[in-house]
Amino acid sequence: MPIEEARRSVTSSYYDEADVDQDSLSDANEQREIGSINAAEEWVDITAKVVELWEPRSDAIAQVGLVGDETGRIKFTSWAKSDLPTIEEGSVYQLGNVVTDEYQGQFSVKLNRTTTIEEVDDEIEVGDNTTEIEGALI
Repeated sequence: MPIEEARRSVTSSYYDEADVDQDSLSDANEQREIGSINAAEEWVDITAKVVELWEPRSDAIAQVGLVGDETGRIKFTSWAKSDLPTIEEGSVYQLGNVVTDEYQGQFSVKLNRTTTIEEVDDEIEVGDNTTEIEGALI
């Protein structure tokens, strides 16, 4: 387990034991555009449209798929043990307190038990983070 995730988990357990509202004590995460996610182990907030949902390959995963905004698309994973509400394909959500991850050069976001999910009444035109290059190939 990464050290930042372990630290956050232990801190969260202490807040729960002391019956303290974490949100009243901690700073808010940075609201990020998906295209600007370029590092792992960052805790961010994003507003995104659910582009596609896939069938999870493991019982540990509740949902997996692609979310996107105007700047691009990114894979998301929602863990079963987090007991989060189900999100629907085509809907737009404010996702608070998600953690970024990286595998083989591809970034993703993970929804965990501290993630907040709020459906918003926005319409997002999703970008595709592709680059087109024209020229002669030799």
